[in-house]
Amino acid sequence: MVFESDKFRNSLATKLLLTIFGLYFIVTVIVTLSQLTFEYYHTKDGITDEIRKLPASFGKGVTQSMWTFNLDLLQSILIGMHELSIVSGVKIVNGKNQVVSRIGIIKDSDGIFYDTDTQGNSKDVQRYLKLFDELFEHTFSINYEDENNRIHFLGAWTVYSSQRIIIDRVKYGFFLIIINSIIKTLALWFIFLFIINRLLRVPLLKLKTEIERVDFNNLEQMKVSLESKRNDELKMLEYSFNAMIQKLLVSRQALDKLNQNLDSMVKVRTSELEKSFQI
Repeated sequence: MVFESDKFRNSLATKLLLTIFGLYFIVTVIVTLSQLTFEYYHTKDGITDEIRKLPASFGKGVTQSMWTFNLDLLQSILIGMHELSIVSGVKIVNGKNQVVSRIGIIKDSDGIFYDTDTQGNSKDVQRYLKLFDELFEHTFSINYEDENNRIHFLGAWTVYSSQRIIIDRVKYGFFLIIINSIIKTLALWFIFLFIINRLLRVPLLKLKTEIERVDFNNLEQMKVSLESKRNDELKMLEYSFNAMIQKLLVSRQALDKLNQNLDSMVKVRTSELEKSFQI
């Protein structure tokens, strides 16, 4: 016994729909991932540009503090810089690559990540960092020009930013892209389902029904009409089926005529035999 659900699942329309949407889903995933990737790197480039502009705002203060070795002022500048949404941490080293001041999450010379608060207390946070907490850094040299126009290299300051910052900025855009893709996929699924069901499945089921009711003895009354005005493959199939019925009708009529002739011949021969026996 074949259930209606099995018929629908195994129908040509369903298989065609699944094939189309299988390919569409793959293309949608690729396009969506491409959009997400583009959005991610576009935002990252924007944050990078913002970080590169930090020396214009903080560079002079950092240089002056290092030249006068005013650690309190230097720490205040770092705290202000760390309050920016794009900054995860800041580290300043002297010309001998020794850490002078730091705040937030930074990476030391051994590659270990530390989180330093405003009081200067540091803790190892290496094991707490997650996938999207990976840091990327930008380093700027600290060069002081004295009254004699001589350049003094004082060290460097490094600004750290996290992928988490990028994700926080683009997550709304990510959400819209994903929701948009899901809505389009569902909408197209139902549209395609309706169209394929109407244009393919229903006519084929009707043709199947017409074929099943073909009666060799009643071919004169047989004619398939799929009620389609489109000159497509289904219309050609309708014409071919009706042409086949006409050929069957001609063959049946020829067979009927042949049978009638045979009957007549048999009657004549029977009559001749009866007369011969009477003689």
